[in-house]
Amino acid sequence: PGLRVVNQVYDHRVGWINRYDAELARLIDAHIGCNEKICRAYEERGVPRERIYRIGHGIDTRQFDPALYPEERRRAVREQIGLPPGSKVVTFMGRLHPQKRPMDFVELARRFVNDPAVTFLMVGDGPLAGTVDSVLQRVKLRNFVRRPFLKAADVLAVTDVLVLPSEYEGMPMVILEVQSMGKPVVVTDVGNAREIIETSGGGVVVGSIGDVNALAEGVKAMLENPPDPVRVREAVVANFDVRRIAHAYKRALLGEG
Repeated sequence: PGLRVVNQVYDHRVGWINRYDAELARLIDAHIGCNEKICRAYEERGVPRERIYRIGHGIDTRQFDPALYPEERRRAVREQIGLPPGSKVVTFMGRLHPQKRPMDFVELARRFVNDPAVTFLMVGDGPLAGTVDSVLQRVKLRNFVRRPFLKAADVLAVTDVLVLPSEYEGMPMVILEVQSMGKPVVVTDVGNAREIIETSGGGVVVGSIGDVNALAEGVKAMLENPPDPVRVREAVVANFDVRRIAHAYKRALLGEG
């Protein structure tokens, strides 16, 4: 008695959400969802709306700040990574896992292989690393740089467009991080990615999973006509800074409405 029970799930289709029912929901005081799809999934499983708290993820926007990366520092990071001087950088950063569809990014790079002005950078590791490396060794893409681990802020500071071709997501943190840097993203319509992009004006949402042609069109559009970096960053700072999100969690944990 007197102990408040709070629960959070991170996907509306798979995982713990499928263990919910009305009886379980009754025993929990607050149910947190990072996007509206999860909140609706709670309701469908018998959770009263007044017990649902929609709280997005947050990042420390002070760490992902373009002001920390003047031109000289960006040039040094590019040299460290091995990026050709002057090229535009299209980045995939995340787990090499079927959920993230890294092979779509490899196929995307093949569409630009004859464009020397664009370099594709893949940063990450995971169960599909061997598959990715095997394909890269076979096709020998001259416009592709592959690195297992790098500092996230460094990568995003030298990125021109981030690509996230995921099968599903809750609320992709990397979108917030790159947009905090003022950079655009091309992303599949997963989780609340569309809402983030509509808020910031910083990217393209692709409706169909696995549509590499649409990803390519989105990348071209963002390279040719990038959004206002100041507006993009300001939207993330205003809505997703970790200090604002922490206050929302405090309200949910204490039952402050």
